[in-house]
Amino acid sequence: MEEVLTFFQENANVKVHPAVHLKLDNGADGRKGYGLNINLQKVQGLSHKNDDLILLRIPHNSTFNIETTLRLVRDSSQFTSTKAFEKTDKIRQEMFKKFKEELVRKSFQYSETIFMTFYFILFDCLKTMYDLPKILTYYLNTVLLPTRINNISLFDKYLLSTYYQYSIPTVTEETIEKLYSFFADNFPNQIVSMGSIRQIYGAIISRCLEIPQEINRELDDCTVMTTLVPILDFVNHDINLKNAHYDIDRETNDVILILERSALEKYKRTNVRDIEIFIDYGQTENVLPFALTYGFFPSLKTSQYEVWNISFDRDFLKNSKGSLQNGNLRLFYKWFGINPVIQLVRIKEKSVYSQWYINDSSHNFIDLLLPFLPSFEGNSGSCWKYDPETDSTFTYFCCHNDTSKVKSNSEEDSIVTAFKKAIENKEQDGNDIMNMPPLAWSFSFYSKDHNKICQEVVSKNEAIGILQDCLEDDMYLQAISSFLNFLKDYIIWRIGKLEEGILAQNSIPGAESVSFQLHNYELSILRETQFALSSNSENFTSDCNIELTGAIDRYPPPLKSSPH
Repeated sequence: MEEVLTFFQENANVKVHPAVHLKLDNGADGRKGYGLNINLQKVQGLSHKNDDLILLRIPHNSTFNIETTLRLVRDSSQFTSTKAFEKTDKIRQEMFKKFKEELVRKSFQYSETIFMTFYFILFDCLKTMYDLPKILTYYLNTVLLPTRINNISLFDKYLLSTYYQYSIPTVTEETIEKLYSFFADNFPNQIVSMGSIRQIYGAIISRCLEIPQEINRELDDCTVMTTLVPILDFVNHDINLKNAHYDIDRETNDVILILERSALEKYKRTNVRDIEIFIDYGQTENVLPFALTYGFFPSLKTSQYEVWNISFDRDFLKNSKGSLQNGNLRLFYKWFGINPVIQLVRIKEKSVYSQWYINDSSHNFIDLLLPFLPSFEGNSGSCWKYDPETDSTFTYFCCHNDTSKVKSNSEEDSIVTAFKKAIENKEQDGNDIMNMPPLAWSFSFYSKDHNKICQEVVSKNEAIGILQDCLEDDMYLQAISSFLNFLKDYIIWRIGKLEEGILAQNSIPGAESVSFQLHNYELSILRETQFALSSNSENFTSDCNIELTGAIDRYPPPLKSSPH
């Protein structure tokens, strides 16, 4: 693979330190992969004691993001002739226009990553019949297509069935299927392989870096671009072995890779002559999205938090009531637009991990407690009541808000029918949010102003306000207790589902998929949490005065569609 370094030095003006070379090595999962190494014997003395060592310098125009890729394919000098450029440019514009129209027609969310994937799949389809910039085809054929991937882009029925509620697997599969459908339809005379589309998508998401790009130098403003950076994307991640970092040269906008001086001094005191370069990919505290993107599990550094988000299985919620007398948790959370996720947190001190705690300081936690509130009347009932005939309520407001337009009985009946159908569809679809006022739920609470129990339709924020008034009362403690009982039941159910998935995957020879790893990893988390809940009264971060900092409050987004 040394020829890759040579190619980009000769054709993309990439500057590579003479001590840097690519090396094939065993990855963390036991499979071979390339990393970037440095031969310390070739490192010359530095001019200043505190200097870091620049290992790579990649010009901005030699990186691949939406802006630079379009600039490259719009540059006729990158093609063998003007005629060849015009031929390629015509089909490129036609395909991109069709693709955008397809995304809009299907109301599909798009991103920089999707457009980058679209272009490289398009280049793969065009490369045998059309002229393309040499640097693009080389990067596609030598880096993206041969890259070993083990991430979410590989179809895995166990991953989709067990982790659909985390949104990422479902969205990824929908994206890949839409890309395949588009290219299969538009290149009917060509074999468009689902495998190559998965390969390109998986390679891009695992190799992309978030590169800052200056907007206003005087104000120090910048934006972040999803970018493929040749050569730099061979550098592997290890938070504990990290010895380098990448940055932007503000004068030239080049991307530079820097070996830290402290690491260099440390290596000079040893007999090591050849070392691998490691950087930090970031967001290692949230294991699930990291593993799904990169295909391996990150190690943690000392005093670093690790989080695991439990996104409750939507089918389980359908069959759970919490403290509700009628309805179910799935319907409740949908109507109030509550993302059914809790966050577990643990911290690593030196080499020792704490137990897992429930993060009750998160903005989402108190939302989840709402359906577990007991009756304000002191009985075993619930303060919530679900009305399955809420279509009549919607019709009433629709017909009587505007008194200038009195509706006939037949008109009201047709409105009732329309609302009934709309509500049934929304309650049963795979979306997590109804996007309708929560008129199906009434809330019975003690009103200090009226000194009596009142029953009203309330918004989520109004209900939270009432709950927060009860934080010191037994009602809040009862809600916590009911929620913990629900969580214990869920953990038992979830452990069974994970064990089934592990048993099924054990029958696959050499199973090393990210899905198999995730099943085992989550299983260990849930068993530890199950033990803590049964034996420890300190189950929340607030019990231990743990102060959470950083990007700890990240959750899987609500589902916009799923089969559940």
